[in-house]
Amino acid sequence: MSDLLSTLDEIPRARILSDRNTLSLITSHTHHDVVYSIYLKNILLSHKENAQRVCLTYLPLDPNLRNLEASRNLVYADALGAFPDPKVREEELELVRNECAQVDKEPNKFLTQYGIDLVVWDEKSNPEWDLNRLKSELQIMERGEGWSAWRLKR
Repeated sequence: MSDLLSTLDEIPRARILSDRNTLSLITSHTHHDVVYSIYLKNILLSHKENAQRVCLTYLPLDPNLRNLEASRNLVYADALGAFPDPKVREEELELVRNECAQVDKEPNKFLTQYGIDLVVWDEKSNPEWDLNRLKSELQIMERGEGWSAWRLKR
């Protein structure tokens, strides 16, 4: 993915949507903004907004393939560590499921709301992604070994 980082270094600052692992790489190695980071919990965002951002990272994935339960860090990361009550975790999962249903229903609304400029697809790690689920016009910017970068046309 080093060729991806080189490609991203050459373009003006943008807000990027990708899977959560790739977003961490982009955050730590480029000048770009990302739609979601675990560190967003440290700024003043509502749980609802944070959940919507999480859901955008799952948007290209069919809802039946999402395994939200396996992700320890969705919205309440610190609360779950401090209060390991199963009710808190179930509340978090319910919030994320509800917000994901809204994002799935109106993806373009949320892509616009959160200012997404680019989509980076780690095709090697996420072959089951379907960019058609974004219901937006995309233009291929660059393709590398196992990845592709797409610009949202507005």
